[in-house]
This record gives sequence, structure tokens and C-alpha cells, in this order.
Amino acid sequence: MGGIAKTATDDDVARFFEQYGEVREVVIVCDRLTRQSRGFCFVSFAQPAIATLLVQAGSVMWDNRLLLIKQATSPSSNNGANDAAT
Repeated sequence: MGGIAKTATDDDVARFFEQYGEVREVVIVCDRLTRQSRGFCFVSFAQPAIATLLVQAGSVMWDNRLLLIKQATSPSSNNGANDAAT
């Protein structure tokens, strides 16, 4: 999810996305040096179908902010060759 407020916590993100289904994990990505949020996070749901629906929607509004939603890919697929799961 891109576009989260830099002041948002893991709990804030989880509470928001619980309206769609059970949230299993939230990881907010922070700068290594400053430890401040970089404005995006990863959200895992108990039901993978929920994540699929949100990715298909592409975005949601939260606190007057447009959050962009994309499917997470593994670092090994940076070249695009492994984007499809089997």
C-alpha cells in the first residue's frame, strides 16, 4: 500500500483494513537511517481473496488520502521474469 501517512502505525493500518477482512500482518517500511516511515507498507490478510480484490480495485481512500494498492513481489523478481506464481 503506497501513500499511507508517515505518522501511521501498524495498528492504525490494521484497524483500517480490518473493514475488508482479518488482517494477519502489517509491515510499515521505514528509512534505515532515520527510522521514519517511507509512506508505504505491506498488509497480509487471513483470506488471500481479500488481497486479490483490493489489488484489483487498485486504490482505496483512507483519511482523505488515496492509497495505491499493488501486489507485492519478491526481491528476486525485480527483473519481471518471475512475476507469475505457479
